[in-house]
Amino acid sequence: MDIFGYSGKEAETLPSKHQKQASTQNQPSKPPARKKYTRKAGKRSIPIPERARQAHIIGAAWCTEHKEQLAAAGWHGSDLFRRGRFRYPLGNWGLAYSSAWLQPDVKAAILPDGSVAFQWQSGTRQIVQTERVPAFSKWANRK
Repeated sequence: MDIFGYSGKEAETLPSKHQKQASTQNQPSKPPARKKYTRKAGKRSIPIPERARQAHIIGAAWCTEHKEQLAAAGWHGSDLFRRGRFRYPLGNWGLAYSSAWLQPDVKAAILPDGSVAFQWQSGTRQIVQTERVPAFSKWANRK
């Protein structure tokens, strides 16, 4: 008996590494289950949560309606529709993915300085949230 508990006969009857591979090659294999990922960021895939998808549907519709005004204010497609590298809402997500779009009865307006203001009623308070043209945008300093 060796240190693994096999005697000489048992060790001879064990299939070798090559025999195991040959037996699995003849069997039909199932394709691996596909994960539901919608974007590649760097080397990892990041799933987009349902909340971000809903915000994007509303935000993208508004952004496409006001594309000319946003362009004149300094916004570009990469600033509007960018998906962040990190999980939502961390990172550099575009205006179309803003969580303000999910508020009931939200109103959006483009301010004279180019920022977009969201306004909605929360109980008895009036909430105003602004999003500015990103300073880190590659288009920010171009005229």
